[in-house]
Amino acid sequence: MEVQVEPRNIPCVEEIESFLYNFRALKEKFGMVIYDRKKNLKALLDLEITAIEREKILDNLTARDYYKGPQKDGVNIGAEYWEFGTTIKGTETYIKISKGLGNQAVACLSFHPAERRIKYPFK
Repeated sequence: MEVQVEPRNIPCVEEIESFLYNFRALKEKFGMVIYDRKKNLKALLDLEITAIEREKILDNLTARDYYKGPQKDGVNIGAEYWEFGTTIKGTETYIKISKGLGNQAVACLSFHPAERRIKYPFK
């Protein structure tokens, strides 16, 4: 029996760049919440970066760093999250961010070394 895989709906580069532009604009206006999961906190130590460096990394994401999304956010009902990846000091790093519902702080849900290989559709 052959298993069929649903094709992913991949947004175009312009949609990804638009999401990132809006994410940065909302972050500038309302701030950002970092989910304080152990994995996210440990990542700063493992990657030897500061919280400010993490923020700069988020500000410099591009469509080339896109992994997947948008996906419905189960925590912030009505919001979506997007997934990205980037290499920090030789370590592939998984990033999951959400611009929330608009007039509130954006969220960084995940920021830690990738647990599996990330496939980048635009690299």
